[in-house]
Order: sequence, then C-alpha cells, then structure tokens
Amino acid sequence: MTIPGMDTMHSLDVFRHYDRSHWTLDQLDLTGIDRGLVRPEHITLVKSAVMGESNVIAAVHGFLNEFADDYDFSAFAVIWGYQEVQHHYAFTSWLQAVGEDVDSRAVAAMRAPYEPGSTPSATLATNIVSELTVNHVYRAVGNRVQEPVLADLLLRASRDEAAHAREFRHFAAQRLAQHPDELASVLETLYFYTSDDTIRHPVGVFKSGLDALEGHETIDTGFQLFLDRLAGTGDGRAAGQDPQDLRLAHRPRPVDQREGPSRAGRGPDVTITLPWRDHACFGCAPGNPHGLGLTFERGGDALWTDFDLGHHYESYPGVVHGGIVALICDETMGNLLVLRDGTPAVTTSLRMRYVGTVRVGLPHRVTARLLGAGVDLIKAAAEVTDARGDLVATATATYHPLRSES
Repeated sequence: MTIPGMDTMHSLDVFRHYDRSHWTLDQLDLTGIDRGLVRPEHITLVKSAVMGESNVIAAVHGFLNEFADDYDFSAFAVIWGYQEVQHHYAFTSWLQAVGEDVDSRAVAAMRAPYEPGSTPSATLATNIVSELTVNHVYRAVGNRVQEPVLADLLLRASRDEAAHAREFRHFAAQRLAQHPDELASVLETLYFYTSDDTIRHPVGVFKSGLDALEGHETIDTGFQLFLDRLAGTGDGRAAGQDPQDLRLAHRPRPVDQREGPSRAGRGPDVTITLPWRDHACFGCAPGNPHGLGLTFERGGDALWTDFDLGHHYESYPGVVHGGIVALICDETMGNLLVLRDGTPAVTTSLRMRYVGTVRVGLPHRVTARLLGAGVDLIKAAAEVTDARGDLVATATATYHPLRSES
C-alpha cells in the first residue's frame, strides 16, 4: 500500500479546503423558488442530473476496490463522494420543492457496480473527462436559466466539478509518474470520450443499458437537451427557440453563498446594487452586451466578485489575459470606494503582481479592501484566488474620488 507521510498527504489538503469553504444544502433558498420561471426543460435537466449524480455510490465503491493500495487517493475518493452525494440530494430537493417526484427505483439501479478500468490511470482519466464535461454543462445552463435557485445550484455544482477535475488530474499525474507504462491507456481513454461531436459521459457509457432506466430520464437525456438547445448556437438558442427558454440575457449572476476570505468581523453577506442605473461599464454594467457583467458581494470590510471566463478573454491558450485580471481587480477596488462614499472615483495608479495562473473556464474570486486614505487619494488592495483559495495575483491601487464641489 502507498502511504505518504501526513505532511505530503494531498487528500488532507483537499479536506481542509473543502471543510473551510464548501457550501451546504441549507444555503439554498428552496422556499424562494420562482415557480413562474420553472420550465419543462428545467425539470428534464435536473432529473437527468439526479441520475448522473446518483452514480456516486458505485463510483466510490469502484475506487476503493481498484485503489486499495493507495490510501491518499482512497481518502480523496471518500471526500469526493460526499460532495457528489450532496449534488444528488440538492438537485432532488429542488425537484421536490417544485412538486416533482424522483423515481427511487431508477436511482437505486445506479448502484450497480463498475468493472475496474483497463488501468488505474485510465480510470482517473475517465473521471477527469467526467468532471470537466459536467462542469461545462452545469455552468452553461446555470448562466442561462431564469429560475434563481436553480441557477445558484447549477453554478455551485459547476465549481465543485471543476475542483474535482483538478484533483483527479493531480492523482493521474502522480500515478503516471510511477507507472509510465499506463500512458497508452490514458490516451486511448481520452480519444474514446472526445473523438466525435456527441457528449460521451462515463455514466451514460456504462449504465445506459440498465432495465430500470427504460423510459426514464438519464444523464444522456440532459446532455442531448443541452446539445439541442445550447451547444454550438453562440447565444444559447436553437433555431426557432425562444431565447428565454434556458437563459436570461445579461442576468446578474446568482449570489455565491461561499464564505468570504475572512469571517472575523463580518456581518451577513450582501449582494450589492451600485448607486446608478444607466451605465455601460465594461466591467459591471448588466446591460452591456460586450461586458463582463460582474456582480459583487460585500461582507464586513471586504467586497468581492466571482468570475469564470471563457476563451474570448485568454492570452496564451487556456490562460486569462493579465489585462482582464487587472480590470476585474480595478473594478472591485473602485466599486468598494463607490459603495463607501456614494460617488465615483478614478484610478490614478494600479500595480499588479501575478504569482500564479488565472485559468480559462475555472472559477476565481477577486476580494478588495481599503488600505487607507489621504487628503485626495485613497489606497486599496485586492487578491485573486482560485477555487481552492490559493493566491494567483495581487493588486494595489490609488483612487481620486470625484466629490461634488458644492
């Protein structure tokens, strides 16, 4: 059995991060569901998600058997399993709140065990594909649905799946370093799942033939609906489709209930409305079709915004352009001043320090705080962190408030 020292146990770091920052089911305001915005396709998508997430029990069982000689990964598999069960029950709770039933017989059928992969590395590669696929679908749909509680849930789950993919990648790289002979099986796995225009997900591949799923929504049902309604259409609409079916254009992102950077001295987290209505700011205007549409939350002395940017904003492949990161830092620090004083302020200097990489398609957070004020200038600082809370960039800036002369 592979037993690393506790100081190098990756699963311990993962557990600490999840324990510190992960959301809970009671943060979903199920009593606040707007039933007037619930559409039939939402029901189909969520039932498909329930079925996909319910496969977690069989997956954890398979991991513990296949990786019986790897304590570190086995511990991670248990942590991962808890979060996937949480997704399963969160989606189930949303369905129950809107008066929809979940077929427990179909869910129980997903307990059917897996055979081991061709190699352990191939199993890990399969799960990287699985997590990234669901991350993309949840995020794309969550950015388009109108019903706010479902949008919130989808984006929370999407962030989790991105973090899971990162951890599976860590263990896959570790395994391949120890067993380079398994590389061919990884390449074969990646080719199988990515070589055509359909979405192949491991749950669909291995569980689609179960008798109990006959006539029931499956994970493949949701993926096909996603392909028909969203994928490849650019703005989220298919030919002849009402564009509001799955999206609300330029909708402010739902409130992220994750804990801010420091709980000490904070009051309740509050979603912020800026003190002007008609503006076209590239960073924060909800009505600017070409902008970022940033929204902000405030707690204690801090203001923060969460963002997840696509390839339109990259510099090197897969890396968000450093100028865009600087812009988001400037927006967050500047708006913190606006909210304090009720008047705009202009940036007089901005200094960035990049200590990591802001990746395309992954969630990040910018948190701003004020440092001090002189006669005419105010200083502020911001930090950019990834989904694990690791620091990837810092910013400091000075601002000149545009106060009224009267």
